[in-house]
Amino acid sequence: MKLKGIFTALVLSVTFAALLAGFGSRDADAAEPVTISGTFYQTHGDPPDGPPKTHYTLIDSAGKEWSLNIPPSVAESVNRSAATRGVSAQVTGTQTGESSLDVQSLSFDSASGAFAAPLAAPISGSKAFKTLLCKFSDVAAEPQNLAFFDGMMGSTKPGADDYWQELSYGAIDLVGSAQHDWLVLPGPRSDYVDDTHADNQGSDRTKLFNDCKQVHEDNGVSFAGVFGINLIFNDVLDCCAWGGGRDGFAVTWMPPWSWGRRATVCWRRKWDTLLAYLMKDARVQRAPTIPTGIP
Repeated sequence: MKLKGIFTALVLSVTFAALLAGFGSRDADAAEPVTISGTFYQTHGDPPDGPPKTHYTLIDSAGKEWSLNIPPSVAESVNRSAATRGVSAQVTGTQTGESSLDVQSLSFDSASGAFAAPLAAPISGSKAFKTLLCKFSDVAAEPQNLAFFDGMMGSTKPGADDYWQELSYGAIDLVGSAQHDWLVLPGPRSDYVDDTHADNQGSDRTKLFNDCKQVHEDNGVSFAGVFGINLIFNDVLDCCAWGGGRDGFAVTWMPPWSWGRRATVCWRRKWDTLLAYLMKDARVQRAPTIPTGIP
C-alpha cells in the first residue's frame, strides 16, 4: 500500500514537471522573434495641440496591419519619402500584442530606395488628387459642403493647388483633381476607431482608406492616373490628422478640426509630407508662406 502511494506520488510529480516544462516551452516560443514580410509605411500625425507624431505600419500579404515600435537608430535611417509611399520590407521582432511588434531588424527590397540617398532633381507636372468626403454610418453631420472643399483644393489662395505651385516654384500643379460629395461608410465610427487605444492612435487607417475609397468607387469615381487621395471624415479619428500613403497613393486622413484656421500648421505638415513624397526628398528651396485664410 505504501509502495503504491509512493508510486502514485512519483507519477504525479513527473506529470506536473512535464506540464511545467510544456508551459515553459510555450512561454519561450511566445518570446521568440517572428519575421513578417509586407508593405512598410511611415505615417505622420498632427494633433490639434502638441508635437507631431510618427507611426510605422507593416501590412502583410493577408492584409493584416501591424503596428511597429521601431528603435530610433533604425527609424532615423529610413528615407522618409520612400517609406511614405510604401515599400516592400521584412520585419523581425517580438510580438507584443495581437497586431504589434517591437522591431529588432528591418530590411527592404533593394529596389525600393528606402535607404537610398535623395534624388538630385525634383519631379514636375500635374498631380491629380481625389478628395473623398465620407460619413460614419452613425454620424449624420456634414460639417462642410462640397463647395468648401472645392475652394480648399483650388488654384486661388489659400487653395492647395495654389500652395503646391508656390512651394514648387511652378513646377507642380494639381490639374485634374476633383472633389466628391459625402457618402456613407459601411460601418459606424467604432468599426474604424478604437477610443480605448493606449496612445490615442486607435484609428484603423487602412480600413478607413479601403472603405472610403470603395464607396466612392462604387459611386462611379475613377482613380486612374490619380496621384493622391484626401480622405475627409465627419467626426474625429484619434489623436491626429494623418498623412502618408496606401496602395501607391499619397493619402491624408482628415477629421473636421483639421479643415479650419486651427489647421494651418497641420495642413502645411500634411502637404509638406506629400511634397517630399512627390519630390522623393529632392533638395528644393521652398517658398516661405503657408496656406492662410481658410474659414
